[in-house]
Order: sequence, then structure tokens, then C-alpha cells
Amino acid sequence: MQFEVVGIDYDNRIQNFMVSARADYEWYLAKTHGSEENLAIQRDIIRGSKPYKNLRADLNLGCILPTIVLAIREIDESVLGKYDTSDGFIRASREDLDSLQEAISAGTPDHFDIVDGLQRTNALRQTFDEFGDDSPERQSFLERSLRLEIWVNIAFFPLAYRMLLLYAGQRPMSMKHQIDILSGGLAEDLQDLDGIEIFRLKDHKRRVRAGKFHLSTLALAFQGWVERRPNVDRTQL
Repeated sequence: MQFEVVGIDYDNRIQNFMVSARADYEWYLAKTHGSEENLAIQRDIIRGSKPYKNLRADLNLGCILPTIVLAIREIDESVLGKYDTSDGFIRASREDLDSLQEAISAGTPDHFDIVDGLQRTNALRQTFDEFGDDSPERQSFLERSLRLEIWVNIAFFPLAYRMLLLYAGQRPMSMKHQIDILSGGLAEDLQDLDGIEIFRLKDHKRRVRAGKFHLSTLALAFQGWVERRPNVDRTQL
């Protein structure tokens, strides 16, 4: 198992230190086994095999997950006391980073809370469980790297504030917006055709006359023509 602390930062709003780190899947899955249930205010895990199936497929291909946010309790953070919290860019010594690394690694799943990344963690576990005991890919999967943001000895109310801040910023991207992004090449190919005006979701326009089309509508129509069927499975675009 591999775990490495690479830096520290300080949040003056909630007055707490945060550790930036890297770990392999084996370390992360071992240290957070059962941690999904530690934080009562956390969202529920989305169960079943269909949710996040595309993410699990990407994990099999070796994708790098977005940073997962953890909180850890009851560890020795004494080395952090020597750093000026007013510094915008804290340069910690390797000795102090190693000390934090050792303290965090000594933590058990009871010490960890998953602040942001519950569904990604569940997808990781499901993907790992799909490997057979004799699968040659099993060990190579566990050796892949994961980026972590770890809040050290953070109290409940700052942690709750941090979670609310994260969730408030998570505005779901609509399917139309996703199709707009993925269909940029199609828009460029069609933009010079006479009699056609293409607009996107962010243009905040409406179709008020003939020849004016939303890009997502054209993309779905083109996909339906390619697949020779009227109803397109949007999850497979």
C-alpha cells in the first residue's frame, strides 16, 4: 500500500489545516472500509449496478478520479503548529510532511469521514469486487493512484459548513448541456450550411422560426440517423 503527503494548506474561513496527498486504491479502500457510515449528515450511497456504470467502465480503463475529500480525527497534528496560518502558500518541510504522513497512515476507518466522493468510493469498491480472486488485473487495479484532500482534526460544524459549501456548488449539468459540449465538432461541420442557424444552451435563445435548431436536437437527430432508430439512448452518447 502506498500513501504520500505532498503539501498543506490553511483555510482561514473555517480555521483548519488541509493536507494534500496521494494514495493507491489499496490504501484508500482499506482506510475507508466502512467509513461511508461514519458521517450521519452524508448523502446516501446510490445502490445498484446501473448507476455509475460508465464510471466503473472508465475505472477499468485506468481513468484518474477527481480529488476525493476526507476528514480525519484524533491524530497528532503538532507539527502544524509551527506554520504561519496567514501564509497564502505554505511550504512545509519534508520532515513535517513525513510526520503527518505517518500519523494519517496510523488512522483506522473509524477515524475517517468521506466528505466528498461517496459515490466515487462506492464505484471503486464495486469495480474492485467485479475482479475474480485469480484475476491478473486485480493487483494492478489496486496499485493505481488517487488524489486526496484531507481535513485534519476538523470539528463538526466547520466540517458541515464545508460539506454545504461543496454541495451548494454542485449544480448538476443538464443532459442538453452535456450534449452541447460533446457535439462541438458537429456544430462546426454544419455551421456553413445555408438556411440553418445553430444555437447552444448557453446562448439563451429559443427556436422562433424555421431553420433555427438547438445543437443538442441536431446531435440527437444525427445519432438517430446513424443508428437507424428514432429513439436514442442518451446514456450511450
